[in-house]
Amino acid sequence: MFVHMRFQHRLAPERYDQFLAAGWFRGASMLYRMDLMCIDGAVNSVINVRLPLAGFSPDRRQRKLISRVERRLRVVVRPADPVPDSAREKLYALHRSRFRGHVHATLHEFFTAGQEESAFDTWEVGIYDGEELVGMSFFDAGSAALASLLAAFHPDYSAYSLGTYTLLREIAFAQETGRSFFYPGYILDRTPLFDYKLRLGSMEFLGRDRVWHPYGLFRAEATPGADILRAMEALEDRLRRAGIGFRRWLYPGFALGHLARWEGRFVRLPVFLELGADGCGTACIGFLNEPGGFECLRMAPSPESAHWVNFELAEEFRDAAVYWPYLMEVVLLDADHASLEEAVQWATSWCAAPDALPILPSPCT
Repeated sequence: MFVHMRFQHRLAPERYDQFLAAGWFRGASMLYRMDLMCIDGAVNSVINVRLPLAGFSPDRRQRKLISRVERRLRVVVRPADPVPDSAREKLYALHRSRFRGHVHATLHEFFTAGQEESAFDTWEVGIYDGEELVGMSFFDAGSAALASLLAAFHPDYSAYSLGTYTLLREIAFAQETGRSFFYPGYILDRTPLFDYKLRLGSMEFLGRDRVWHPYGLFRAEATPGADILRAMEALEDRLRRAGIGFRRWLYPGFALGHLARWEGRFVRLPVFLELGADGCGTACIGFLNEPGGFECLRMAPSPESAHWVNFELAEEFRDAAVYWPYLMEVVLLDADHASLEEAVQWATSWCAAPDALPILPSPCT
């Protein structure tokens, strides 16, 4: 399964350490584990990384950055307020356009998603110019680990690299309090968006075997996203040779289809080929490598999408040429765990159906 989610009403620090070590991360009042993400125009594998703190010390470049910030600005580390004040909400709003993926409308919504009590021990790094809050970050404390959550800063202070500085200050706090690991979140296998985290120090990554390895052993061609890409490229090649038209889409809403509570209701394909439409809905094919095989189905927009989605889409998701913009429900699942040959046969049969309105093949498909 590509996506797991848990609501936590209570969470002991030692238990949080276990979740972090198993590849979970916090989102609002929940814990998530995701293998895939549609972002930066591609299906990316989510690669959890962590920094072992034994023997870590900032390098010369990092020490220079720390000195420059702390000479000019005042830094405070303290427990985060349960309800962010107006200064923090204003700074979040200024920075929000820089966030990627699914974006919460307010900082308070980011932390709670409607749940007023939190099971997490959340702390804040606050950076001030005089009395003005110009930068902030938030992190959760476990027993032996810290997990970074979010950073935001005023654009007028971009020259101070406050995003990097707050990560270093969080690491320092982890060492000061005797923690063993620092979890800065994840990187992606097909885009360097979050690779700045790798510059913090000698990282480990969580492999598909759910074991932590030195990052030098990471291979992008051995990820779940790479499996899906190879399968979809093979399908596209076969459809072109068969004269079947299609259009490829990335589908950011796929995660909802993997949650056990709604299994079978929502489309769970992170990328699919749209073949056209018939009386049942839109026909499409996509690949899942767990448990393995193609899914051939008809789908339709969910009539209750506003009820299920309580966050905003980042600006890139509004690109109607790349991202499918609607939350989709499965109308008919015609085939699952299908082989490449079976998927092509289904597409051929569907295109020949009397009520099918297939996409016409073209050199652009």
